[in-house]
Amino acid sequence: MSELRLPRRTFEKWVAARKMTPQEFADLADVTQEPVRFTSLEVVKKVADRLRLPIDRFVGESDLDHGVNVCRGLEGYQRTEERDGKKYCTYTHLANSRTAPNLMSLHLTLHCNDTQNVVLDSAHDTREFVYILRGNVKMHWDTGGPRRDTLLNEGDSVYLQPGVSHCFMAQTPDAEILAVNF
Repeated sequence: MSELRLPRRTFEKWVAARKMTPQEFADLADVTQEPVRFTSLEVVKKVADRLRLPIDRFVGESDLDHGVNVCRGLEGYQRTEERDGKKYCTYTHLANSRTAPNLMSLHLTLHCNDTQNVVLDSAHDTREFVYILRGNVKMHWDTGGPRRDTLLNEGDSVYLQPGVSHCFMAQTPDAEILAVNF
């Protein structure tokens, strides 16, 4: 990277959101120019660290169209997972964006109802919100103590904190859930 340019208004907006002033970055860039120019990736990293912003805000190409990413119908990535040789669930990715890398929204169709062979997901480091779109679902989870479970009905929702191993089993044919990891 030889030089990165950022519209001055964008830079000023980011700085103001952190209750800082552009002059506090004068040691790294000429903040009076339009656009503000950063001479190297190292300089961009220093500015990003000082602003506590992910570096991709500076160098990532946006996948948004005027601030919006629309995912139509079944355009999203889709995968059917099998566990122990049985069709378990179909994941369909919903609208997401590189501008929010820690946000992942999924539509899941649950196929498996074999509660004798419950396989918990490995715990992930994101929060998760789940909404039961259709049918009845049994949720199993484990935080290191005894395994727990509960029956969820259409319209119920769940919040899971990071680090909780869990899984969902269909109690009615092809139950569906919306899962948002953030």
